[in-house]
Amino acid sequence: MDRPAFWLKTLFPSAILILLISLLPTDMSFRDVVAFTGFSLVFWLLTAGLAKRLHDRDHAGSFQLLFVLPVSGLFVSWQVFGNHPWIAAWGFAAGVIGVWIFVEAGFIRGSLGHNRFGEDPMLYRTSRGPSDIKWQPKADEAVPAGGQTAPPDPAENLASHDQNLVTPSSSIEKSGTFLDDWLTGDEPEIIRSTASTFDHFNNQETVEKNRPDPTRQADFERDKPPRPKFKIGEPPKPPPPSSMPPPITDLDLAATPKDAGPINKKVDLPGPSAVTLKPAVDRSQPSEPTGYPETDRFLVKLREHATDKPAHLHYLQAVAQQGDSWAKLEVAASWLSAANVTQTKADQAISYLRDLADARQSYLGVENEACYFLAEIYRIGLRFVKSNEDLSQKYYIRAVALGHKDAASALASLISNSDFDDINSIAHRLLETAVSDNETASALLQLFDIDWSITYFDSVPIFLRSMVDQGNVLAAKHLGRLLLDQGEVEQGAHILARADQIDTQTIDKIMTIVNDGGAEDDVVNNLISLIQRQAEQGNSYAHYQMGLAYNHGLGVPQDDLMAYVHINVTAAHVYGRERDDLVDLRDRLKENLSSADISRANEILRLKYQI
Repeated sequence: MDRPAFWLKTLFPSAILILLISLLPTDMSFRDVVAFTGFSLVFWLLTAGLAKRLHDRDHAGSFQLLFVLPVSGLFVSWQVFGNHPWIAAWGFAAGVIGVWIFVEAGFIRGSLGHNRFGEDPMLYRTSRGPSDIKWQPKADEAVPAGGQTAPPDPAENLASHDQNLVTPSSSIEKSGTFLDDWLTGDEPEIIRSTASTFDHFNNQETVEKNRPDPTRQADFERDKPPRPKFKIGEPPKPPPPSSMPPPITDLDLAATPKDAGPINKKVDLPGPSAVTLKPAVDRSQPSEPTGYPETDRFLVKLREHATDKPAHLHYLQAVAQQGDSWAKLEVAASWLSAANVTQTKADQAISYLRDLADARQSYLGVENEACYFLAEIYRIGLRFVKSNEDLSQKYYIRAVALGHKDAASALASLISNSDFDDINSIAHRLLETAVSDNETASALLQLFDIDWSITYFDSVPIFLRSMVDQGNVLAAKHLGRLLLDQGEVEQGAHILARADQIDTQTIDKIMTIVNDGGAEDDVVNNLISLIQRQAEQGNSYAHYQMGLAYNHGLGVPQDDLMAYVHINVTAAHVYGRERDDLVDLRDRLKENLSSADISRANEILRLKYQI
């Protein structure tokens, strides 16, 4: 890989990816997954591109480990030992190595000509490899009858070349000509002429790729295809017009841009008697979409409740006829997941699922699964059931209202992918129905937790305000967060006071406002009171934020004792590496407390938080 390719195909795409990742909204769903995937792609691009560029510099790809290993060790040491002078010195040394490798790869020209890793990439800026170039005899060369034309002699090819060309050996002596300036794009004559020759040859091959080849199949040697015979700097001579056969009957149907295909393949059109008609569509067979990932995913979930054992299926059928709910669900799943199901069994399975979906709520939630199954079946159209958007929406809403997570994810995806400005979209239909239907309203409120982008619809704030006026605490949580995002801090704090729970994103938003001084003192006090109330209800993240607030005096008086208490409560509910960090913070806070303060803190933990 030469320098322009390294910058354009490695560094520039990596910089664009890093910029896009940094622009991801903080409240975006699956932001961490997207960021991890993006940085993994950046790591792959940089590693692969740098390895290829180092090959051009006659270095092995492992040469970059001189930078990667010190940086990795530096990161681990910094995580373990923290800030130390020798850590800083180590970082400076790693930075010097990184600058050195970057200059090697990005600014210094590669080794001239062939090295131990291959040819000079400047000589091969063409998409066609040597094995794809067809050799054709010159017009004045006679082809032996029935024989195979001998490949051209390399000595003859060299003798036929223009004697005025600049050869690499003579160019090396002229450093001003051969050591081109990469920034201005100047190239030696040998590179320009070679690239232009291949470009001319490829252009002619592209134009004539669907024409019949005038040479016979015997002129080709599959095992070792010969090189083309032409002068550098000139395109190859086309075959004489008289040798071109009519292009109407000898079409090369199997040829591809990288495969010469069979030559002179005769196409025989079938007669009327050879024409076979497509079999008539059997309407008695179930209609199952094939090749659709969403159908395959649903069938996998359907088979989780299905059985392929005849004895067990016979038992389920007998129990289902007696009214057992779970037996009905498993019989329906077994029948609908079978590709050879009859229409009678498919209709009976749908009837079972409808009975379950319309029944009262059970303790184990069999009606949840039935509603989800019906929603998916009516959406994709499975077996003998035709797709029905209205019925699918009805059962999706019921499943979400009952707390089915897969149904909530599917419905949230449908809404977020719909057109905001389309009055017939599923989002607007649900918002209109939610005004008078409690089940739809409950489902919508749960969907906001799945995908916050649904709140970007212009009609959502009106819906949330109506629900808050009716005393809905979940709507108060969503509307308060929405108002904080829009900068209406005072109104948002007032509405959040009616919410029974506040999610992590809202707590982060509150602490950002408090830290930045984005509100009046009384509003800040109200916001801190909201987090304090969440902490008293057992929210460990609220305890953590209160500990930081007391530690730094954000919205509350600076108090190491109360910071120690809240960090202790958080550490009691967190595990893993995060707990190690919390314990370290707790120990540092403990150093600032007297023995009496520690006793008082332990008493608060024991009496108030039972720790």
